[in-house]
Amino acid sequence: MATTLSACVTVPIAALIVWQAQPPAQAFLFAAVAGILATAVPYSLDLIVLRRISPVVFGLGMSMHPFFAALIGLVALSEDLPLIAWAGIGLVILSNVLTIISDQPHRTYRRRGREGSCDRRPAGRGPGGSAEGKRR
Repeated sequence: MATTLSACVTVPIAALIVWQAQPPAQAFLFAAVAGILATAVPYSLDLIVLRRISPVVFGLGMSMHPFFAALIGLVALSEDLPLIAWAGIGLVILSNVLTIISDQPHRTYRRRGREGSCDRRPAGRGPGGSAEGKRR
């Protein structure tokens, strides 16, 4: 739906520009290559990476995109963002980092009978790792 709506808005504008400016054929080739490199390639790479890492870590990586874009804009293009924009980027990254930290299971290991030996099951878990069959 969004693609159709976008095409309905941009195609008439693009047709008007092409009609008025009459760019060389080479410009169409460059536009097609830029469109593929800007959309299809990153999307494909995202899908490949998402198969290999957890969605939470992938989300953290995606939240870093605005930071790197702003940083490259600052360094390479001398563009500066207002402080509120940097704060917003920082809050998005912080929220994803906190999500990753809170997603990690907290394990407490209980002691067995002998000093120095440790039961490697989380506290309150039975022999199969489930909450059933608690040992007391």
